[in-house]
This record gives sequence, structure tokens and C-alpha cells, in this order.
Amino acid sequence: MDKLTLDQTGELVSIQNYDKDDGFIGVENNGGCNLLDRDGKLWFGTIKGAMVYNPDAERPNYLEPPIYLRDILLNFQKPNWDSDSIQAEYDSISAWFSLPQNLSLPYNRSHLAFVFDGLSYAVPEKIKYKWKLEPLEEEWSPVNDFNMAFYPGLSPGKYTFKVLACNNDGVWNEEGASYSFEIRPAWYQYALVRMLAIILLMGLVFWPVRVWMSKEKSLKDELEKKLSKHKRKIQQQQTEIQQQTEILDVQKKQLAYQAKSLMDSSKDIEVLSEVAHLLRFKSSLDQIAELLYQSVSKVMCTDVFSIGVFNAREKSIDFAHVYLLGERQPFVRYLIEDKGRLAVYSFSHDLDIFMRDFHKEHTLYLSEVRPVANGEETESLIYIPLRIYTEVIGVISVQSLQKDAYSPYHFHFMKNVGVYASMAIGNALQFAKE
Repeated sequence: MDKLTLDQTGELVSIQNYDKDDGFIGVENNGGCNLLDRDGKLWFGTIKGAMVYNPDAERPNYLEPPIYLRDILLNFQKPNWDSDSIQAEYDSISAWFSLPQNLSLPYNRSHLAFVFDGLSYAVPEKIKYKWKLEPLEEEWSPVNDFNMAFYPGLSPGKYTFKVLACNNDGVWNEEGASYSFEIRPAWYQYALVRMLAIILLMGLVFWPVRVWMSKEKSLKDELEKKLSKHKRKIQQQQTEIQQQTEILDVQKKQLAYQAKSLMDSSKDIEVLSEVAHLLRFKSSLDQIAELLYQSVSKVMCTDVFSIGVFNAREKSIDFAHVYLLGERQPFVRYLIEDKGRLAVYSFSHDLDIFMRDFHKEHTLYLSEVRPVANGEETESLIYIPLRIYTEVIGVISVQSLQKDAYSPYHFHFMKNVGVYASMAIGNALQFAKE
């Protein structure tokens, strides 16, 4: 969704885009299902339900995102700055990110990469960057969301790397971060050595010139043979260079994927820690269910999220907390004797269930598929029994309308959530009995 701002003359002033990172999860919008209500709120009908935009609740983010240079790679690898072979190349190590100060590298360590991070707690996914390496680059790089800059094969000289970051509302941190370093030339790259080499070369060229002219014909034939051999060698070297380039591209993509995986894992661990902490202060099933739904939604798709608790008197699993596409649903009860339900199967067999394609995998557990009351058919799902010691007290489930929505990582994440949920729900049930 795009918000257009016009001035008094009708001229376009700015365009503000809203997507799933801002809470607008409906990708496709029905043009005939839009409404401006009496409170000034805009309603949109999408394939994922009704979305509402409240202009009064919007708060521009004027905070400049701080940016930090986190790491430096040499020759595409992270160096050990404490090793004896590299300690002589710098004066000291910074306290915060352990980066070398007054770095001076030899000519054969001229492949550098800078890793940096901008911090914004409003919409961190929309942080943008631009950078340049002075004096090699006069203009800033195009604005992008990649947090790594590569500079292979730098010539000898003194350089300063600068990087700026902006938040989701386009507010830039103009001060940014910078890092100065030096590439030292090889011995043969100094001006005096080059001058002596030129003088020596001129002497070697002019002295044998008369001898060379007398043997021109024989040398020409020999030269043609050498050129042909050299041409084949160059072609072979070009093939090897192309192969090395492809290998470097693959390694680059692997590094980017590993960096993203580490960041995602760190965020998910924070979510689990937050869940474990907050559940200790929730004493009702409503509070527990709402907290679990909000927390799991930060990590994976929750088109359907439900918690079922075993009812011994009715011999059933009672689902008082079911969320469909963000909306809480009415109470649902499945009898234990109803063998056509995955929830009953997971509870009765004390079994974790993980499916990426429901229509291909459901026959492993069910002989027939029961129709869904709300008309929404899930394609991917996870069921985790809720256990207190050896007793199963219910099930927790997350489901998606898309195939392959979950990975083994999400499955293990939900198993951890199930552990915390079991303890919290068990305490809440005990508290309700007292």
C-alpha cells in the first residue's frame, strides 16, 4: 500500500510505502472493498482479511539510526587480529568490536570487506545503507539494504571507508561511521625502484638492437611459436580465473546466508527468552494464549494458531483459543473418540506432527480428511503435545495456508515453545481449580 502526500496545489510531495513489515499483510486488495469511516480510518478488503489504517496513530520515526562497523574481512576471511603474523600491522584494538586501529596492510593483503549494522527498533527490516571508499570513490553507493561492502585488489595508498544508514522514514544518520587504513606498496612499487628499472631496461633494449635485427627472420618464427603457446596458456588461465570467480560468488552467497541465519537465530532466541520470562507472570489461559500467539507470530507464519486443553469430564480437547488470519475464533471441541482429527491423534499418541504438504502427508496419520468448518484449508502445519512430566494436558498448533511454510528449524522452535506453554498452562489450570 502506498500513501501519497500532496501540497495545496495538488503537486505530489512524497510517497510512503507500507508492507508486511509495517503490519499490512494483505498483498492483494479488492478495489471495491475500501471504506473511510466516520473516525477518519481507512479500511481495505484484502485476500487475508480486512486491514485498517489509522492516520492518527501514525508516528514518524525521526530518530537517526546509529551505525557501527562490526567487522573487517581480509582476503575474504575473518582474520585473527591477535596472531603474531598480523599484530605488527596495527597500533591497538578497539574495546567494543575488537577492530584494529591505524591499520597498515602490505600489498598482498589488499582484498578488504567491511561488515556494518544500523540499529532501528521501529522497523529494523527497512534500514538502508550507502557507503564509499575515499579517495577511490567520490560518489556514494546506491541506497540498499546490504550490510557488507567489498573492495578487492586495492592499490597502495591511504583510504577512509564511510557508511551512512537511514531508518524506515528516510531519516539519515549523516555522521555515520568511518574507518581509515593504509595499503603499503611492494618494494618494486616505489618510485626510485621503478626509475632504476626503467634505466636498466633501456640499456638492455638498445644494446642488443643491432644483433636482434640480424636475426629478425629466425626470431620472428620463434616468436610466432611462443605467441601461439602463450595464447593457449592465457586461454587456460582465463578458464581457471572464471572457475575461481564462480567459486568466490558461491562463497559470497554462503557468507551472506550464514550471516542472515545467525541474525535470525539470535532474534528467535530472544523471542523464546521473552516468552519464558513473561509466561511466569500470566495466570489465565487467555493471557497465556495471547502472549504465545503474538510471540510465535514474530518468528513464523501463523495463519492458524490454536491451543487445545484436555477436558477429562467431557473426554474431549477444548479449543477456546483459536486464531485465524489474526482474528480469534469461537470455541471448538473435538471428542477423543473422533479419530479423524490431527489434534486428537497428536494428543492420544503423544506425538509431534510436522507436515509441509498436508495433502501428500496426512495419510501417515489419518485415513480420511475431515472438512474444515471455516473453509480455509491449511497446507503446512505443526502439532506439539503439551506435557507435564509424563501427562499430556493438551496440544498447541501453528498452521499456514501455503506449502513448505515451515522448516525443521521452525519445528524445533515450536517444541521449545511447547515446553514453556505446558508449564504455564499447567499452572493456570491448577490456579483455576484452587
